[in-house]
Amino acid sequence: MKKNHNENNDLFLKIIRQKISVKNNYFKNNRLHLSTENITVTELGEILKKPISKIIAFFWNKGQVISKNQTLSFDLLKDYCQSISIEIKINNEINFGEIISEYLQKLDDNSQLVERPPIVSIMGHIDHGKTTLLDTIRQTNFQAKEVGGITQRTRKLLS
Repeated sequence: MKKNHNENNDLFLKIIRQKISVKNNYFKNNRLHLSTENITVTELGEILKKPISKIIAFFWNKGQVISKNQTLSFDLLKDYCQSISIEIKINNEINFGEIISEYLQKLDDNSQLVERPPIVSIMGHIDHGKTTLLDTIRQTNFQAKEVGGITQRTRKLLS
């Protein structure tokens, strides 16, 4: 059994999101360590243990209207952190080897396998018998419908 292509993509994206999530952001020794420059007001409040309303009020007093779910630009984040004497350290070094290794381990887990139909591809140059072969297998005469005997649309061929 093979996994569905979309489920493989979803699994890979899930692992990447876990690696760059808020869990990798922390505050220590008056330094805000972030795994990415993108952080919401809510996430910032949680990491710094500051009320979200105070963060929003800071920007409000500067003429910036923001919401708790809004992602702060790096300039806004820097402005806020400077106002409370906090240094920002962006650690955007992502270990893709580790991500790919975890992805492959999870792919090998038989409990996550999903059955899907096989994909068959027939390739070759024009006029070398691909449509004739498919017509023979399916007992159709699709080639007779095409102008000049050349099949241009594979979508119709499959119907």
